[in-house]
Amino acid sequence: GNHTVTHPDLNSATLSLAQYQQEVLDCDAVIRTLPGYQKWFRFTFLREGNTPEKRDGMRAFLQQQGYRNAYVSLDTSDWRFDDKLREILEKNPQADLAPLKALYLSHIRQRALAYRALSRQLQGRDIAQVILLHHNLVNALWLNDVIAQFRAMGWSITTPAAALADPVYQLMPD
Repeated sequence: GNHTVTHPDLNSATLSLAQYQQEVLDCDAVIRTLPGYQKWFRFTFLREGNTPEKRDGMRAFLQQQGYRNAYVSLDTSDWRFDDKLREILEKNPQADLAPLKALYLSHIRQRALAYRALSRQLQGRDIAQVILLHHNLVNALWLNDVIAQFRAMGWSITTPAAALADPVYQLMPD
């Protein structure tokens, strides 16, 4: 899927809608020949624009380009843990990472349960959660542990296509 080329923030007052759309087109030119390519787009910083014009303009643009919004329902803030991990390792490459790993897994669990509770509150049911995880060191080290934790919680792993088929991902929030 597409996530722009340089990761600009559509909520920025100095970034125009046209500039952001060009970011999407430029990324598409790079990724469209890759195996597994899908016309899915995830907004940077999960922000769809700081004005109705940007939000509606991007929605119309994505539709015109044949893209769908690849919504995220479970935000992990993993990038914060990655920053902390790198800080620790810069100070001491031999540091004991077990406490940070335990905190990370606990955080993921807490977020998963909170977003599950939110889906039950708002939709009256469990929805197929779409988790936001970045390609970074913290997940390179502990993604298997995250997956094992979800399985131990009784959750199953599905494909993005199956998750995004849930009707909740057709909603257009304001």
